[in-house]
Amino acid sequence: MNHFKMPYMGSYGQVSNNLMSMMLFLLALLSLPLSASATIINPAPGTYGPDDGSIAFSPDTDAYFFEAFDSLSSLGVPTRFGFYKTADPSTLVTLFDSADQGPPDQLAWVNFPSGGVVDLDTFTLQGTFIPGQESIGFFLELNLGSLLTIYSDPALNAGFDLMASFPDLVNPGVYMLGVEVPDGIGGMVTIYLATASGINHNPIPEPSTLLLLSIGFISFWGWGKYRKQA
Repeated sequence: MNHFKMPYMGSYGQVSNNLMSMMLFLLALLSLPLSASATIINPAPGTYGPDDGSIAFSPDTDAYFFEAFDSLSSLGVPTRFGFYKTADPSTLVTLFDSADQGPPDQLAWVNFPSGGVVDLDTFTLQGTFIPGQESIGFFLELNLGSLLTIYSDPALNAGFDLMASFPDLVNPGVYMLGVEVPDGIGGMVTIYLATASGINHNPIPEPSTLLLLSIGFISFWGWGKYRKQA
């Protein structure tokens, strides 16, 4: 098990009054270009590398999670953070919710072969899911009167990249995950940070790569068919 590191929070720990205006960030999103990518400032550059753009991960048998920063829950806005199977993004599995605030530290353990989530603060079974180590992504759900879900895959956010993944510089399989949203005054603000241990970057081919692979497969199939007829 890798050790978790609490990042230096700096200005993240000081939430301004403007933070509540992010509840209107759906309108602010309309003013952003669809190519917009996450611009979250690395909270601990001495520990974590730059955002590597990961949107999906291959989990180990066991994975451990630490909730480092949840600004909206501290303001009374219900939130829920967890993972989903990339094969079915509707499979939302909760790791932390608004009840995970204050001491003790917010820690969760996931055993993928058994399909269980354990709250390590209380050592109780928090939830279950269909067992398996398939590719996973992450989500942050906000209850702003109606539910709004932000995913690690921009394709599920109408093209907007709102979640960053900072890989640990020393320990493979350790990431700091961060979520940002428009602040309502023309900028972006980080609203959530969590550390994950036991997940590995799972590259997903870009559309152009998929197209080339498809063309290659069709060409190969056509050549094989031609040889049979010759």
